[in-house]
Amino acid sequence: MKNFGLSKADIERILGEQGEACAICRSPFTPARTISVDHDHACCPGNYSCGQCVRGFLCSSCNSGLGWMKDSVPGLYASVAYLTSWQQRRTSSGPASPA
Repeated sequence: MKNFGLSKADIERILGEQGEACAICRSPFTPARTISVDHDHACCPGNYSCGQCVRGFLCSSCNSGLGWMKDSVPGLYASVAYLTSWQQRRTSSGPASPA
């Protein structure tokens, strides 16, 4: 956490605010589950942060997802629209028949 400019008090505060769970998927953090520090890479590129741009704590899956989407809000909205469209088409056409 030192790489992200966070004190022990900062860590405890953020964990408390998030209910000791990932800020996105809400899966609880456990000793076996790695906590990823999410920060705004536009402020501090790389794996270090000034501390002011820390957005929260994520599980590694959610942190990777944001990274793959390059923190793009339009890209994430487009992904939601894509998945929603698929679910609607899938629901209206019924289950796929075996080939």
